[in-house]
Amino acid sequence: MQSSLQKLFFQHIKSLVPPHMSLVDEVADLLGISNDSAYRRIRSEKPIDLEEIQKLCGHFKISMDQLLNLQSDAFIFLGNLKGNTMKPVPLRIRMMLICFTLKLKIL
Repeated sequence: MQSSLQKLFFQHIKSLVPPHMSLVDEVADLLGISNDSAYRRIRSEKPIDLEEIQKLCGHFKISMDQLLNLQSDAFIFLGNLKGNTMKPVPLRIRMMLICFTLKLKIL
């Protein structure tokens, strides 16, 4: 994830964390890392990986479209379909498709 995009991602998460809670503590707890490691990710000193993005997006209910600021005419729905038996596409595959579509380089 690009440094500026990573900074924007954490700024958005910060806006979702209640004022009485610590962003660093929340990130560290969710990712199972030390506060120092969380600070490095928040300051973009260490790139965040896809599994970490998935955990944070899932917890804070951030869609990948929001994260990547994709411009489309699509609607984003949250929730589960009743009786849905389809298995979800794994995050890695979705990210690869998005990167391929946007012609981004995957590191």
